[in-house]
Amino acid sequence: MFKLHRPLLSSVTHQAVLRHTIESAERLLHAEAPIFAPAMLGHVEFQPRKVTHRGPAMVFPFHGGKNACNAFQSMHGGALAALADMFTTLHLWGQEPQSRHVSVNIDIQYLAAAKAGGSFECVTRVTKKGKRLAFTEFEFFDQKTGDIVCKGTHTKAFI
Repeated sequence: MFKLHRPLLSSVTHQAVLRHTIESAERLLHAEAPIFAPAMLGHVEFQPRKVTHRGPAMVFPFHGGKNACNAFQSMHGGALAALADMFTTLHLWGQEPQSRHVSVNIDIQYLAAAKAGGSFECVTRVTKKGKRLAFTEFEFFDQKTGDIVCKGTHTKAFI
């Protein structure tokens, strides 16, 4: 699980962050520009309205779609890394809807297979945010077993 960090936001603000995160996810999912995100989010049956929060953490549920799987019928590591990028980005947009940022570093550890057709959730947390950089953590869980599938960190630079 995540290390305990001092909350960055009040509980009242968590609802606003959730609302902004859902709105950002819906815009991203329905974007008409030729970008990767809508296709990837569609492959895993991501539904923005199912995003929730647990205190300062955001929870993004999705399914292990067959179009995001490898030859072993588990989710491809690249698909999980792409989802980690998207979900942590959405969390940041939830806190700062007008912000623009790019990835500086993403580190991911794969701990178990995410089987095709399974139900999963990605839990994200913004651990530190400054003027130029934001630091996030994420963990992917199998909703049926509670096992951690992968975890990591994602650093973003504001532009």
